[in-house]
Amino acid sequence: MQLNRESTMVFSLFRKKENKKTEEKYLKVRIKEIIKVASDAVNVVFDPLENEVNYRPGQFLTIIDEVKGVKLRRAYSLCSSPYLDKYPAITVKRVEKGQMSNHINDRYKEGQMIRIMEPMGIFTTDFSAENSRQIVLIGGGSGITPLYSLIKSLLHIESKSQIILIYGNKSMDHVIFKDDLNLLKDQYHNFNWINILEEDPDSHADHIGRPTVDMLTFILKGLAVSDKAEYFICGPKPMMEVVQTTLEISKVPKSQISIESFSAKQTASTDIVSEKVSVSILLEGTTHELKADSQKPILEQALMSDIDMPYSCKSGFCTACRGKVTEGQVSIEDAQGLSDDEIAEGYVLLCVGKALSSVVKIEMD
Repeated sequence: MQLNRESTMVFSLFRKKENKKTEEKYLKVRIKEIIKVASDAVNVVFDPLENEVNYRPGQFLTIIDEVKGVKLRRAYSLCSSPYLDKYPAITVKRVEKGQMSNHINDRYKEGQMIRIMEPMGIFTTDFSAENSRQIVLIGGGSGITPLYSLIKSLLHIESKSQIILIYGNKSMDHVIFKDDLNLLKDQYHNFNWINILEEDPDSHADHIGRPTVDMLTFILKGLAVSDKAEYFICGPKPMMEVVQTTLEISKVPKSQISIESFSAKQTASTDIVSEKVSVSILLEGTTHELKADSQKPILEQALMSDIDMPYSCKSGFCTACRGKVTEGQVSIEDAQGLSDDEIAEGYVLLCVGKALSSVVKIEMD
């Protein structure tokens, strides 16, 4: 999701209120239904009970659970639409050695109670029946999840807009929401689904092979995509890199691109000698002091010190760990979830932010 996220319009809707109690950040919900949507993926539908789960299409929520004695938090995109679906739902794809994803696929049962964090995220747009625009959504694998939420919502509200989905998978068995996508394609004249498969013995694909720059360029030209088109991109890292290269070559402005990723950014090795620095964190009225390693993210060290920090993705995208630096300096180069205005105001994301000065003071939202 990596390089640019310009969809900043929803930040103000999901800021934590001052002095908000910690327990209010979490909600208890009941699993209403579990639906198999692909050979290796399920939809988990939630009944919020007395809680109100407010969200926008394209956002995600975080599940908090214990797996083999270890407390985990994992963010999953909502596949439901607040405009169409009574209950919120997420899609969870099985991942090799994935602790939470495999636990959900294997262990979650209807009627089970679980804890979640309130939905958040900026991978969304403003919806209006008056809009007449072209939107291209490009995804791979489980990256379809937030795109599907956006697609359903756009088709429901914006009859004047043209919606194009370019979706890549290994085979037809791995296509999440394939029946639903085919139904939408038949139902809406303004929706076009381009199906890309690596393996296609039954001739279901529009294009065969992994997406390449040449393939995507050919597809976009064939669809007569406007230079004013808006792009929403979500999927595995290799595919994301191909898509971003394609759009850069096509000179698509970054302001027209919204990117979401399910892959955490890897920290590069370094020979820089770490230093111990003083970090002060004001969280919900309490100041926490810690001696931090200058080469490690502040969030990681705060959690190790048993500070109950807000967090979710740990990748610099969701903004759950957003804080404002009031003294000192903190790195921001991997904080893709922040807008330019927020950076200018001194906001940082502690999951990727590292102390750049000997003394750092931070106020959490």
